[in-house]
Amino acid sequence: MSKSNHRTRTGRSRKTEWPASYATRMAFTIAELAELSTIGRSALYNEIAVGHLKLTKIGGRSVILAQDAKSWLEGCADRAPDAGAVR
Repeated sequence: MSKSNHRTRTGRSRKTEWPASYATRMAFTIAELAELSTIGRSALYNEIAVGHLKLTKIGGRSVILAQDAKSWLEGCADRAPDAGAVR
């Protein structure tokens, strides 16, 4: 299984293991990535809208390439607000 690091809501880093069936996938639908990342579809669409996640059209389907999904997950930790910061 492929592993990716990302931060939890508390700002702690957490390793995520991709299921073996997804390790060889080349692309994901929004629904598949939402289930895999445990992030809601609306949040994924927001990430696409602000340019953090790339959506690719193939024929009439919208997919997220696996390499783009992994890069996005790795980048989430970099964009996470500092857990100790005062807002």
